[in-house]
Amino acid sequence: MKLIVVVVVGWKFLHNDVMPNDFLIYAEDELELLTKKSKINTISHLKRALDCQIDIFLESLHLKKIFDKNNLKFEQKTKFLADIGILSVTSINKLNLIRNKIEHEYIDPDIKDLQAYHDIVWFVIEILEAKLLLISACNEVYYMVDCGIRNYSCAIVYDIKNSGFKITIRDYSETEDLEEQIDIEVYLKNKGDESDFIQAFKFYLASINFNGFYDLDKYRDAISKQVHIDCTKL
Repeated sequence: MKLIVVVVVGWKFLHNDVMPNDFLIYAEDELELLTKKSKINTISHLKRALDCQIDIFLESLHLKKIFDKNNLKFEQKTKFLADIGILSVTSINKLNLIRNKIEHEYIDPDIKDLQAYHDIVWFVIEILEAKLLLISACNEVYYMVDCGIRNYSCAIVYDIKNSGFKITIRDYSETEDLEEQIDIEVYLKNKGDESDFIQAFKFYLASINFNGFYDLDKYRDAISKQVHIDCTKL
């Protein structure tokens, strides 16, 4: 058995005049001053750095308009990132805990809390940048699964314009008189679409993250764990 994967270079992601790393630098400059005013300014810069990076990620995938349309705020955005497997639930919980403590209490922030907040924001920005770079470089994935008797090909395309996935699976097995093809399209347009979209996104991410291993058993295991579908027939 072997797995052959081909990725296709996709699109460029959004670039603002002021980027998340700019806000991080502003925050670090303020943090060095250690005055009450500078610490308050640090909070503002870190908040903007985080909001900016999350919005860049969503806008680059043409998903931000959907969140804006449904008036979904920071908590819903980070939950979505956790649901698709970009960020861990533990990281999101830590982020929200320290964010609520620092941003919503009218106190002189503790320097240790600010440093911890900075480190979490930096981590989230790094992860989102790396994932977005990977997605932008691999928005189309094609792979073939050679199982000896049964042979399959699968194409996964992220349709950025329409915010959805197109998945085509073909059975090229020699025992089949006719080629069998399954076409799946999943879009995020309305409330109620998120469950299928999240599963498709996780399947897509598992595929592009796994493209260098070429091991069917490992790929099947990754899909089963991340997407929670039965891959025993692959």
